[in-house]
Amino acid sequence: MRHSIRNQLLVLAAAGLCACTRGDPKTVKYWVQKVQGEHTEREKKADMAHLREVAKTTKEADVAGQVASLLHDQPGNVQQLAAEVLGELGDKSAVAPLLAAIDISRGSGADHATEEQNHANRAIADALGKLGDPKATPGLLKLLKSKDNYTVINAISSLGEVRDPAAVKALSEIATDTSIETFINKKAIMALGEIGDPSAIPAVHEMLYQERKGISFYAESSFALYEIGKPSTSILLSDIQGKDPKFMSWAKEHGVLKGAILAKTAQILGDLNDRSSEHALLELLAYKDEDAQLQYATRMQAADALGRMRSKAAVKPMEEMLGDEEVAARNTYYRALRFIGDRSVVATAMKRASAKESIGYREDAYKTVALLGNAGELNAYDALLAGEDKRLDAECKDAEIGDADCTQQKKDVEGRLKLYRGALATGCATGQLPCWEQKLADANPFVRERAALELGHSGKAEALPQLISTIQKPLDGKSNDEVSQQDEARFAAILAVHWLLNDGAKPANAAEIAAKLEKQADEERKATATMRSAEDVKRLAVRLRRA
Repeated sequence: MRHSIRNQLLVLAAAGLCACTRGDPKTVKYWVQKVQGEHTEREKKADMAHLREVAKTTKEADVAGQVASLLHDQPGNVQQLAAEVLGELGDKSAVAPLLAAIDISRGSGADHATEEQNHANRAIADALGKLGDPKATPGLLKLLKSKDNYTVINAISSLGEVRDPAAVKALSEIATDTSIETFINKKAIMALGEIGDPSAIPAVHEMLYQERKGISFYAESSFALYEIGKPSTSILLSDIQGKDPKFMSWAKEHGVLKGAILAKTAQILGDLNDRSSEHALLELLAYKDEDAQLQYATRMQAADALGRMRSKAAVKPMEEMLGDEEVAARNTYYRALRFIGDRSVVATAMKRASAKESIGYREDAYKTVALLGNAGELNAYDALLAGEDKRLDAECKDAEIGDADCTQQKKDVEGRLKLYRGALATGCATGQLPCWEQKLADANPFVRERAALELGHSGKAEALPQLISTIQKPLDGKSNDEVSQQDEARFAAILAVHWLLNDGAKPANAAEIAAKLEKQADEERKATATMRSAEDVKRLAVRLRRA
């Protein structure tokens, strides 16, 4: 009798196995049925790995619907894997079943069932973000109420990906909530920036100068304001002009110095490149502060912003500031003048290059002549360069620099001055687009920088493809100096694209370019040498996506 029962059980088990495995293992249907028929989580998980691979290539109908059936009546880890597959498939028909599978009733316990459900919720949040459908917003807002912080973080990120303005209110509350982890505040600020709706400005601005537990929110807030775009200009100008008594009182109460507000605000206005801020920035060029560091920081950020927006009104005051005793400030003014591209400053730069000062004060004058001048300045440049050997020897003697160090210093300086000269002797004339486009591939980074600026100043939309191609080339210098030079040439190309967009250029494939640049920025952020450049690339991607 015992053997008879045992045999019947074996037959039934075999029949169940056959039912589970019936069909074509190259189909999603096969693996869905197999998952549903398995008895252990380990087996189900193994089957889900096969399902995931098959789902990538299958031509079956309603693949998303079949996978979505695993969001119910299955262990949490199967639901998690099913949600991940649905996110990868990109079929928006999966939004409804994903929303139906959300369950935040279990809290944040450490038991197995709770952990599995929270893992499933996190995967659902991620999948809804990837699908990018505003219909997912109510479910993601529901997930913000989860007791599991990781689920909340994933839901915040996905709301940023969905970009539905309906999420701004809830995200603003999280961004400004002082009772939660600062990392969650930052994620909410970033999501508000991605959504890009002006209704987020009050919350983002509130966090711009906040500091909590020694942590600043400036980086996330300033970038979010940039993503929102020109609607941010008004509140920033209000900060500069001190028009909001409530904000000024808050700043004083929290020890936020006026100079710090002005310098940071000028930086963001430079990124926004909104000409309505020109007058306020011009006034900041003469800003005075008891704290010399803040005074210079404000003036320099204002100069940089005016240079980016190519302010003709800034040329004269900045030209008069080229004798500043602070070399970093002076070099910032030179750089801004090169961006503006007014050739009237070449004569002044040439005089400064020949002044009785150390090379540290004069080098950027050489560079400015090279990047703004033409073949007519070559003889004067060469004559000046020919006298540098003796001048540098005298500087070494005055500074009591040893012979070996002096020889190396002279070699480095004269090497750079000769490289600058290459930008002066390109053979290209203003307005010759094919010639300058060819120079974008020159081995000399300063020639590339000059070419990018010339193309940006030209206002010709047809220069866009070559400039964007230049931006996408890696910064692969063998030394920090080489990477820095490549970075500056790339930044000139980035500015040039911004200028052409300002002039009305409209690339047909803007979204595609933006996606490539965002991917590039994400990769370059991983390396210290390219981290700064990655931020500029990211901002350009945002601008193109917004367009």
